Amino acid sequence: MKGGLRVDQWLTLSTDARIAQNHMIVRKLGITVATLDETIRKVG
Repeated sequence: MKGGLRVDQWLTLSTDARIAQNHMIVRKLGITVATLDETIRKVG
């Protein structure tokens, strides 16, 4: 990416496909500048 940014993202789906885990790391010039961990649930 521009500006020396690198983004790595992993999405993992549960076996019943009702929950997804999202994990993302943003690095600039090799230094971690942001992280994200979230759970996405299907409602209903």
